[in-house]
Amino acid sequence: MIRFHSELENLKAHLLDYDGFPFESFTRGKLYDWEGYKDYVFTEAGRRLNWKKWKPKEVGTGAILDRVIHAVEIADGKQKRNNLLQWKQYGVHRVLSEARDDDRCSRVERLLYDLYTDEGIADEIFDPLVEALGKKYPLIAYLFFIKDCSRFLPIAPAKFDGVFERLSVDLQTSGQCGWENYSAYLAAIGQLRDLLETEGIAGVRLLDAHSFCWLLASLDEAEENESGIALVEEVKSLPGVVPGTSARQIDWEALHRVRALLGRLGEELALKSERERLNRAGRPDLAEQVHLVSDDHTKGYDLHSFELDGSDRLIEVKTMSEDNSTVRFFTSQRQLDLAHSGANHFYYLVRGARSKNPRIEAIRANSIPAEAISPIVHEVVWTENSN
Repeated sequence: MIRFHSELENLKAHLLDYDGFPFESFTRGKLYDWEGYKDYVFTEAGRRLNWKKWKPKEVGTGAILDRVIHAVEIADGKQKRNNLLQWKQYGVHRVLSEARDDDRCSRVERLLYDLYTDEGIADEIFDPLVEALGKKYPLIAYLFFIKDCSRFLPIAPAKFDGVFERLSVDLQTSGQCGWENYSAYLAAIGQLRDLLETEGIAGVRLLDAHSFCWLLASLDEAEENESGIALVEEVKSLPGVVPGTSARQIDWEALHRVRALLGRLGEELALKSERERLNRAGRPDLAEQVHLVSDDHTKGYDLHSFELDGSDRLIEVKTMSEDNSTVRFFTSQRQLDLAHSGANHFYYLVRGARSKNPRIEAIRANSIPAEAISPIVHEVVWTENSN
């Protein structure tokens, strides 16, 4: 999980913008506002199942499946609803109603009875449930989650596959519904929980590590695209757009935060790349001295690195989204002045920052021809007497 630390720092910066205080726990702040509903869903589902009062004679009557369906259909208010299955929109649990009314009833209820009353072993129940209900990965994972949230988790395969790719976790869950894959998924989330604990996050549960992944995926969805250029057909889903109003009514502060996070990721990738370059060249002493200076906007560059002879290499990082021969980026007058001052100044173009294999292209600043630079800012000097 070589990308873990970069992703965690991005999330910390995002939450700091929202909360105004550092992210140190999953039990407070905006993060808890977003993800705390999972605890309610688990508790409410258990109350509705009430499996401690189940009787063996109920198997095959449909009563157990009725309780399980009731434990899916939780909609007790905006902050108290089952948002883990999207059951209202997609009816992913319809197969439970179908099983209740056909010849699968006894078989499915026996498996559920064994799962919830501890009469069976999880790894001996999961695959038979898949066989009986079909490859309904989110549904079956949810049924295990509401049994014991300290051991089992919900899953959204496509969403988690994207996060795993970003974190360099070698695991795919889409189309892989089965106990072997599910147990590997739980192990991967468990490893993330351990990493979060080593970073000083207090009291991290397995479910909290799940929330960490979910939030990383949600940050991706909040970006209209990596370059920050809004597409008209997508802009209505962006933060701050009021349904039914013009697509141009965008929360620009939210977009600025998203772009800042992407820029920070690009800087961290460039930092890592420079240290690796110097280490490979046999200059670990210089690699240790490479550092970010992007917080000091007076410098005109983001990263202070070195040539092999120890001289300075000053790097301005530009995080790009499109991978083609023509690139566009903005630069300041301070950066242009630096490029022509005789300093060893570079632009590093980071492409595909959120992909598994980001690429960095180095361009010496003074090699950019004048005709490639277009001024687009105009100064207006106006006084009351000007009209």
